[in-house]
Amino acid sequence: MNKYQIEHNSNFSSYEGSNPRISSYEGSNPYIGYKDQLLHFVGGSLDSADASFVSEYQQKISFTMSVTTSAATAQPILNTYICAGVDGAFTDMSVPNTLGLIRDGAFQPIDPATGLPIAVDGNNPIGAGSPSTIKRFLNYVRLNPTRWTAMKVKSTSSTQIDQSLTVGYQSPFRTLESKVIPLAAHSSEMAYQNTVVTVPLTDYNLQFDNQTTILIPMVFGGVAQTHTFTLFFGVALNTAAALSTKAKEAYSNIAQYAGRGMSRGNANYGGNGVARPLNENPNLFLR
Repeated sequence: MNKYQIEHNSNFSSYEGSNPRISSYEGSNPYIGYKDQLLHFVGGSLDSADASFVSEYQQKISFTMSVTTSAATAQPILNTYICAGVDGAFTDMSVPNTLGLIRDGAFQPIDPATGLPIAVDGNNPIGAGSPSTIKRFLNYVRLNPTRWTAMKVKSTSSTQIDQSLTVGYQSPFRTLESKVIPLAAHSSEMAYQNTVVTVPLTDYNLQFDNQTTILIPMVFGGVAQTHTFTLFFGVALNTAAALSTKAKEAYSNIAQYAGRGMSRGNANYGGNGVARPLNENPNLFLR
């Protein structure tokens, strides 16, 4: 049980019950994301008890990126971005804008010795995504900022979990600080597996979006390796879903008003300013 669940159980008796601290995000009650139509919560409607940040850690969204390489990749460590930041992901079907960005198929991570992407020589690391392509995932989180709650790293190299994530924040107006997150800090010396680590990230307040870069050093070094990164996500800011939800709610209300002979505003007034019934507007109920 994490600190958010403990706080929920001790302070928040219900979402809609007698406890005034949590009944809604409107008025004097504290904001927790409940009934916020701009937010997308997996597995429930806006009225669901799971539809708030209180239970974000329970969200079941995940995406897996895997990277494989042959023994011919000689560099010991190559830096790979898994979130593109301001520069974006792809301008077309294949070319990444951000140097060192992971992609489906062969890609060019950055050699830390030179700061430049490695050459394409037939021995480049191979990226793959699941349940969809890496490109689709990166384009989605660029348009829909999504909170990153945890990551599981599994590797054929025991030194992979000794690496650190670097999370950078980008702005055209000023230089922002980065966060460094050591993977090994979340591994126990009592663990029987030294090639697997799960890193909880809720306390770091991270998200995949178009202003954030996330870099992972990957261990290669002349040995065929496979690294698997399973990313777990919480709440997404989804304006497309919000528009659909708002439209459905609005048209439901309009339908109720129509039965009472009420107007919905200027659109239902004739040129002489006289109100007309909603059912006289043929374009009103297109959905």
